[in-house]
Amino acid sequence: SEEIKKFYNEDLQQVLAYLYEKLTEDYNGVPKRTDYQWHKLLTAHALEGTQALLAHSQGEPQGYMLYSISDAVFHIQELLAANNDVEMRMLKYADMHTSEAKEVEWLAEGWNKTYLKLKNADQAPQLKPFMMARVLDAKEVLSKLKPSLDAEGELTIAILDNMIEENNYLLHLVWQRGRMYVEPAESMVDVKMNVAAFTQLYMGAMSASELEENGQMECWNKDKLALLDELLPKQRNWINEYF
Repeated sequence: SEEIKKFYNEDLQQVLAYLYEKLTEDYNGVPKRTDYQWHKLLTAHALEGTQALLAHSQGEPQGYMLYSISDAVFHIQELLAANNDVEMRMLKYADMHTSEAKEVEWLAEGWNKTYLKLKNADQAPQLKPFMMARVLDAKEVLSKLKPSLDAEGELTIAILDNMIEENNYLLHLVWQRGRMYVEPAESMVDVKMNVAAFTQLYMGAMSASELEENGQMECWNKDKLALLDELLPKQRNWINEYF
């Protein structure tokens, strides 16, 4: 409709889509957005009063922030920056709106350390879990892994699931030359964890070493921890979809 066209800016979409693709290429779990999805997203944002801030350096776009202000809160709905300096510039912009907003709300990821540079701790980003995951078939997802060509090793893993009986596994994993082989095991277990810990490991939220240190995984062969860290490395997850 003409009302929607009045809010929507196709030039802005192209810039945001370019930055989104470029600045998230090293992140894990990033939703892919087609032109249609960008159009739908920005149209909804515009009609809801969301504003966009673009950061430039020598004429080149370096980042963006989608935000809105309501109930005395500066809501950062999405923020991507080429480096920490660009990110700090946009956060300072948010902090300048003290006459309209008493606080800044930003659901930053757990690995983001920007809060260490903020003078006011009240303006620090807050991590609020808002997405959940659960592996329903551990053998299936492990079989689909594609290890790096340089990675190789083997271990026996026990996965416990007290809700889905069929998802309890004792598996022998062998990986080499970019291939993964998963077979039922009868040998002694190297590592054991429940499905919640396995999901965090598989999704890259925590490393095997972190899970073992936190008591979420048992390991009887420390050498296997390094192999598991290599097979399923911790990732910079960036899942920024609001519902």
